[in-house]
Amino acid sequence: TGAGKSILLAKLEDTKAEYVRYLRSICDTCSMYDHLSSAQNYVLQFKKIVNAINSYSSIIEKLGDDERDALIFLEDSIMIYNPDDPSDYQDTMNLSAHYSDFILKEFDIGLFKRVLSSVIKTLKTKKIIEDSLKKYAKPGKDILEERFREVKARYMRYLKIICNVFNVEDIKSNLLKSSDYSSQFEGVAISINLYKSVLERLDANDKKALDYLEKCITRANPDDSDDYEITIQTKQNYNLLILEANDISKLKLLLSGIVATLNTKKTIEAALKEYTEIGKNALEQKLQDIETEYKRHLKNICDVSTVDEMKDDLLSDSDYTHQFSIIATSIASYKSVLERLDVDYREALDYLEKCITKSNPDDSNEHKITTQMTRNYDLLMLDANNDISKFKPVLLGIVETLKAKEKAKDVLKEYTESGKDFLEQQLQEIEAEYMKSLKNLCNASSLMVMRASLLRSSSYSFRFDSIVNSIAFDNSILERLGDNDKKALNYLEKCITRSNPDDPDDHEITIQVKRNYDLLMLDANNDIDKFKLVLLGIVETLKAKEKAKDALQWDTKLGKDVLEERFQDAETEYMKHLKSICNVSTIDEMKSKLLNNADHSSQFDSIVKSIAFYNSILERLGDNDKKALNYLEKCITRSKPDDSNEHKITTQMTRNYDLLMLDANNDIDKFKLVLLGIVETLKAKKKAKNALREYTKPGKDILEQRLKDVEAKYKKYLKGICNALYFNEMYNNLLRKTDNSSQFKRILGAIKFYSLSYHNFV
Repeated sequence: TGAGKSILLAKLEDTKAEYVRYLRSICDTCSMYDHLSSAQNYVLQFKKIVNAINSYSSIIEKLGDDERDALIFLEDSIMIYNPDDPSDYQDTMNLSAHYSDFILKEFDIGLFKRVLSSVIKTLKTKKIIEDSLKKYAKPGKDILEERFREVKARYMRYLKIICNVFNVEDIKSNLLKSSDYSSQFEGVAISINLYKSVLERLDANDKKALDYLEKCITRANPDDSDDYEITIQTKQNYNLLILEANDISKLKLLLSGIVATLNTKKTIEAALKEYTEIGKNALEQKLQDIETEYKRHLKNICDVSTVDEMKDDLLSDSDYTHQFSIIATSIASYKSVLERLDVDYREALDYLEKCITKSNPDDSNEHKITTQMTRNYDLLMLDANNDISKFKPVLLGIVETLKAKEKAKDVLKEYTESGKDFLEQQLQEIEAEYMKSLKNLCNASSLMVMRASLLRSSSYSFRFDSIVNSIAFDNSILERLGDNDKKALNYLEKCITRSNPDDPDDHEITIQVKRNYDLLMLDANNDIDKFKLVLLGIVETLKAKEKAKDALQWDTKLGKDVLEERFQDAETEYMKHLKSICNVSTIDEMKSKLLNNADHSSQFDSIVKSIAFYNSILERLGDNDKKALNYLEKCITRSKPDDSNEHKITTQMTRNYDLLMLDANNDIDKFKLVLLGIVETLKAKKKAKNALREYTKPGKDILEQRLKDVEAKYKKYLKGICNALYFNEMYNNLLRKTDNSSQFKRILGAIKFYSLSYHNFV
């Protein structure tokens, strides 16, 4: 657990890796057995590491705690390397070998302690600084800690350089003469004391101001590549500002602008905390924007070439009290406006605020737009305070729109018939469109333009009224339809109004079919009987679908996966078909296609017939045949989700499997011959698996992996056989090419051979 552990571990890992590479090289040949018999013995290399560990332990026992700590620090310094530079790792490993010689070479322990004495002295100074920084909780802590880290990093790099020499004597000589870095750490201690001395003479407000200034100028912006260099300069100036603060009254004067600003900011924050009315989001955004601007301003003040220039700028240009005080005026104006508005106008104002102050995080330009809109909203509120009678007409369009929206929501809540999903989606789209419209109206270049736009174009009530009218109209149609017609209409709506997010073109198609669906409903009002005929194909298809679904629910025998997949494919295909029918340019064309081409009941009827066929076949098969059939089914019906082409292949194989089952009904004995190869293979697989379960000697992992590989290959082979373009091709392949039992028998032979070899070896 002492010094040298990381070096010894690295040496062990390198030796292990070298041995593994050697073994792999001799096993990757035809004469592997001969090579293993005469293989190089690596015992010596590992024994050398054991001896090194013992030597390290012997030396470390003779050292005191300080010397051990120094040795560990020295080792850590040597082992640091750049992970992005492969050559640096190799140089470090070479250096670690020299370092090991330095530790293990026999020489006087007293001399060894003297060699480490300067490192010990430096580490003691370093520890004093660390403890002092740990307790230090005043402004400037970040800068002092960073300076400490820089000195430590420089010292570790320096130790690595002086140890990177050709022989042990030079390492000893360099450490003896040149490893004392205590003066550099003492420089940090001097800075800490100077900081403390300055801060002891400042009052609480001055300290807060100094702390605020530090945070503003020492935090780099990761999104700005130039800001890192700026931050280095501002940190240097801040450090000099503290260290050169001989005249404390002058420093207080320099901080007075920040002190006044922070006191005003605190008053505003308290006032905003108590403010719970409409406009709070806008006011909070305004406060954030002013503070962000102030922090940037302070950083710019400090980004100068000399500390004297920085002092002049802090003295003349660090007071932002006026900018923060403006918010207090805004709060008073907001309250005055709200006192003179009734409930409807307040709700409209609240809605407008929420629309324009919530930015889209996915849009990089949105924050800039939101800032502009928030500024316009604030100006609108301040202007309203001067003349409330002119302000109400500006909000009137929003008031009327919100009333229409609420009415639409209430009516839709009570509506439980077909088309509800479509109408709810329409309501959401209209509201999203309205909110976007309000944002566009408020994203104006001036208050005058924004007011004029809201006055002229903020009413959207007619769009929400259209939903109420649609519900009344749909109800009049649905009252004249039977239950099956309603189900068919509901199914049609779901098929054609849901977009596929993975298809970029589907959104445009969905807009067109929704338009056609609306026109279909309008047309239905003219002739309800003709409308029922249009829905008849869907009615018949849904009846057949329900029968197939019920039949599948009760079927628990082999082939269920295939039939369920066939059912899902049939429904997916039907839903696509309906959407395709409705994606036409005219309502007459859509009606004609629904009338003549919407009945897919035969697809689902065939599944019911297949279930009966499957059950008839299974009753005539033995247990081994059933297992083989089940294995084949699982091989071909489980597709890989990561492979985009796999579903298409699986659909083809499932179709072939279904044809195979239908053909089996004609000649069950011939069908058993088709399964025979799989039956024999599964028997051999079972024997190999059982033998492997009982096998407990070396090589089990290899044999288990071999069994997995053989089975995976067999499953892939069966899929390949069934992925045939023609049924006859698949049938002939299953009849002649599915017996893979020899592969599993070979594993069984390998298990016996491994057991015998191990017995002979022992």
